[in-house]
Amino acid sequence: AGFFNGGGGGGGGSTGNDKIDLILLVVMLGLGCLSLIVGPPLKGGMQLAFARLLRGDTTVTFGDMFKAFSDGQRFLNLVLANFILVGIFLVGFCLCIVPGVIALCGLFPTYLLIMEDDLDAVEAIKKAWAMTDGHKGEIFLYGVVAFFLNLAGFLACCIGIFVSAPVAELGWVKMYMELRGPDDEEDFATEEDVVYPSDDLILEDPLT
Repeated sequence: AGFFNGGGGGGGGSTGNDKIDLILLVVMLGLGCLSLIVGPPLKGGMQLAFARLLRGDTTVTFGDMFKAFSDGQRFLNLVLANFILVGIFLVGFCLCIVPGVIALCGLFPTYLLIMEDDLDAVEAIKKAWAMTDGHKGEIFLYGVVAFFLNLAGFLACCIGIFVSAPVAELGWVKMYMELRGPDDEEDFATEEDVVYPSDDLILEDPLT
C-alpha cells in the first residue's frame, strides 16, 4: 500500500512537482512562440547571406544574417509567411502526410523570395509554388539527403549539427538559385560588381 500511496505523504509532495511541470510547460510554450517570431527573420537573413556568398560576394559579414530584423516590412512578411506555412503544413500532414510533404517541398523558397524580391507573404508563397513546379521530386530527394546529414550531425555528440546544418542550408540555397535560372541570377549584382565614381572625378558645369 505504501508503494502506491507514497506512505500517506505523497499527496503533499505532488504539489511541488505540479508547479515545476507548469513552469516547464510555460517556458516551453514561451520558447515555441519566440521561435515562431524570431526564427523566420533569422533564417531569411541567413539564406540571403548564403546566396550572396554563392554568387561570389566577398563583403558578406556575420551581421548580415540579422538583416531582416532591421527591415520592419520584411520582418513582418517573414513572420506572417511562417504562420501561413505552418498552417499549410499542419493541414497537409493531417491529410495522410503526403500533401504536407509536397507543400514542404514546393514552398521552401518562400523566405528567400521575400528577402530578395521584396514580396509580401502571400505573393512569395504563390511564386515559390510556381517556381518549384515540376521539380518537387528532386527537391524531396535533396530533403531526404539533408535530413540524414543533419541526423548524422546530431548523433555526433550534437556538435556536428553546427557543421551539418549550414552545409544543408547551403544546398537549399543553391537549389533555389538553380530554380531561378541564369537569367534571373544575372539581376543580382554583388558589391564587387557595382562601379562607384572615382573621388578624383571632376564635375563640370554642363552649361559651360
